[in-house]
Amino acid sequence: MSGQGSEELLVLNRKLDDLIGRLAAVNELRSFSGEKSSLSVWTKLATSDTFWAVRQTALENIGKYPGEKSTDLFKACLKDSNSKVRVSAIRILGDLKDPKLIKLFEKTFRSENSYAAQAESLKSIGKCGGKQQLAFLKEAEAIKSYRNIISKAATDASSIIMKKTQ
Repeated sequence: MSGQGSEELLVLNRKLDDLIGRLAAVNELRSFSGEKSSLSVWTKLATSDTFWAVRQTALENIGKYPGEKSTDLFKACLKDSNSKVRVSAIRILGDLKDPKLIKLFEKTFRSENSYAAQAESLKSIGKCGGKQQLAFLKEAEAIKSYRNIISKAATDASSIIMKKTQ
């Protein structure tokens, strides 16, 4: 063990530890964020760990380092079984502010069964979109949801677009 680097030890701990140990190891890898092997470990965890919080944390860590954006990974995580992971993936994609992703957000909004993920899709449309998305957002404002999360997100997204286009 003494010949192993700290990063290798973290990976070993991730394999051996319980959930709390895996979460700690995922976060400790941030100190090695410039190394490709950290991205590789996070990518594997984001797509294959058995616990949603580990997948979400790994995904969010990847999203914090702009030099290594992996749009395909974020898109793949839109299919995760846990809505919290999907919400993080949508938010990270929205933060890219890429207008090419608007259709993806609209499709995700229509097919998603989680109000939180639908709301995040609308917010991402606000980050990436322009006035041409206002009609879609206006329709979404009328959708009933728990605590009006959909309507509020659509209103917020419309406001963001209006501020950007003034």
